[in-house]
Amino acid sequence: MTLFTDILLAHATADQVMFDHIRQALDAGDDTRLQELNLMSEVNDNAYCFLLFARFEAAIKARSQQVISAMRCQAQGPERRAWDVVSHDGLYFLNHVALLTDKGGSDYRDIQELYKDRNAIAHGRFAETKPNVPAIAAKLSGILSRLEGIP
Repeated sequence: MTLFTDILLAHATADQVMFDHIRQALDAGDDTRLQELNLMSEVNDNAYCFLLFARFEAAIKARSQQVISAMRCQAQGPERRAWDVVSHDGLYFLNHVALLTDKGGSDYRDIQELYKDRNAIAHGRFAETKPNVPAIAAKLSGILSRLEGIP
């Protein structure tokens, strides 16, 4: 998980502080403060989820650029012309993903689902369910590991 280690460490630190404050509010019976803290915890998890995905997105785009460059060098004739037309900068994110993994596969579906959450967060909403930041980092790391060697 080296790509996400610093993010996970920062999240764990912030999460522990949040947990300590929640415990204090529970002990004090301060329901108003508890509601505020629960909201802040959700904001925190969504923010770190967004940060994880941003770093993952950069890694995917770098890999897809490598694929496009490699195919431009390797392809011949009409196939080469097709790769010359592919514009890395003009691709929608999920098309970058489709260059690297099977569109109907589980990795693609997982990325697509996380991408929906990322978009919700980017547009001022929360993910459908409170993100489990360590689990998301593990999932994204696993996907990146499976993509090693591409091209």
